[in-house]
Amino acid sequence: MALTINTPIGTDRGLTNNAYVRINEYRVLKTGECIFDIHIYKSKEDAIIADSNIATYGKSNHLTCMSLEIGKELRVDLSREIVKTVTIPTETPTTAIVTKTIGSGDRMKSYTVTENSIEMQSRTFETTLKVADWTTLENHNIFEFGYAMLKDKLVQLYGDENVIDDHTIAAGSGPFATELSVDIAARRAGHIDSVPPQS
Repeated sequence: MALTINTPIGTDRGLTNNAYVRINEYRVLKTGECIFDIHIYKSKEDAIIADSNIATYGKSNHLTCMSLEIGKELRVDLSREIVKTVTIPTETPTTAIVTKTIGSGDRMKSYTVTENSIEMQSRTFETTLKVADWTTLENHNIFEFGYAMLKDKLVQLYGDENVIDDHTIAAGSGPFATELSVDIAARRAGHIDSVPPQS
């Protein structure tokens, strides 16, 4: 599964007319954010080489490229807002003037004093919280969801007519896949000096 962009885009490896874009992995955060790591190749052939052990030697190294427009990752917010009522105890200082008496009979005298104290009161307020909401992913393949989000982003950048779905397996068929399978078979047989197929 991947997406092909059939319009010229700039990358750190130069201009390409057939960029091959796919999701390499994803991370789900407990905060409700899903992060999809994006791999961009100048062509599908580069992706095929990258999928094989050929990518570990020779000119086939470093086949992924970077596009400032697309970026390295796609972040999808899967949270929702809820309103929560919160009650917290608060300390309220109070001041009272109190009349006191001393003595008795003819010797009784009254006087006033100021007394300070702390009263505990409850204060209630409403606050808005963001919580994770996974209902969007229920009964869905997370990669299919990620590709739908990625395609929306690419369509916004390059137009719907320039973003093509590719549901094939990268090295599944065609002359390049044939050359690749021959090369892999040769290396498995111990002929590690075989030449990687050229795109």
